[in-house]
Amino acid sequence: MSDLGPARRFLGMEIKKKEDGFCINQQAYIDTILRRFGLLDAKPAKTPRDLQVDLNNPHCEDKSIDRKEYLLIVGSLMYAALGSRPDIAFSVTAVSRDNVHPLEMHLTAAKRVLRDLKATSNLCIHYRRLPHSELSAVGYTDSEWARNLKTRKSFGGCVFGLEYTNWKQELVTSGLVHWQAKSWSVVVLSTLEAEYIASSHATRESLWIRRILEEVAHAMSINISKGPVPIGCDNQGAIKLIISGVGKQKSKHIDVKYHHVDDEQSKGAVNFQYVTSAVNPADLHTKPLATRRHMQLLQLIDLSANESLHPTILNTEASLITQDSTNHTHLSLNVRVAKNGSDSVKEKGVRLRGEKGGCREGCVS
Repeated sequence: MSDLGPARRFLGMEIKKKEDGFCINQQAYIDTILRRFGLLDAKPAKTPRDLQVDLNNPHCEDKSIDRKEYLLIVGSLMYAALGSRPDIAFSVTAVSRDNVHPLEMHLTAAKRVLRDLKATSNLCIHYRRLPHSELSAVGYTDSEWARNLKTRKSFGGCVFGLEYTNWKQELVTSGLVHWQAKSWSVVVLSTLEAEYIASSHATRESLWIRRILEEVAHAMSINISKGPVPIGCDNQGAIKLIISGVGKQKSKHIDVKYHHVDDEQSKGAVNFQYVTSAVNPADLHTKPLATRRHMQLLQLIDLSANESLHPTILNTEASLITQDSTNHTHLSLNVRVAKNGSDSVKEKGVRLRGEKGGCREGCVS
């Protein structure tokens, strides 16, 4: 056995060392699948999903397509989504629901995800070097009520990163270590119920991540925080129900298996906190997004290229992409949306322009 030095490639993922840590991406793998499906010269897409296309339209009269080719594309996309591309997780989940009887519109949607990967093949997840301080997980959860217009089932997702305190006693969040986008198996009756079930799923994921961190910490002599795992949620009704644990008229019918989130909150295993939708990165996994909002969330989860973010649309969105090369955006953001529409997110010199709206403030602690 010989020592080949630090790992540079692993199962299709490229590992690049940096001064403050390392980053991973799948640029070579993405180029391979683009070549395989004949899209190397295709026009790049700005987002993984088209806002104007409803894949659940029961009245669609598109023709059926070759199922074998469709499954090959979806499987290739799924590997990219699971490896280092959380930004396409929702879109891949959406196209994978039609594996049995795919139509032309489903193939077009799957190829749009490939065209988005062509535009963003150099995006990396950045992981910072860990200091000698306590390390903990931090999560966010979100849900979109009745997302599927055919079955009226809701869609939900969660993301988890690692959090630590640097030498300046500032709270810093590293890259994502886990993400999930899925459709609920039940039809829920309200937004509160959809968010409550999403919180239940996020709680289960947080307990699993906590156990993995404890095993890694024991092997590498890393200090792990003994406190609860903070999870951000943008629905105050769901948080109130989790904390109080009191069943009411609108929640008494919810299946018992989802109520374990109340028990974990009371035991101190998790701590649900309210965050505004503007700074909730789990929103990336619940619905199709406009270009501006999509790029905002890429900044929030620290998914960016070494040179620039989304290079193919840098000219058209230059006002949006303003990032100091020495200071990375992390999940602890202060947000204020002004009434005049000059929305902004500021953190260590980073400025992101968002969508117009009323005055809102939020802080993830």
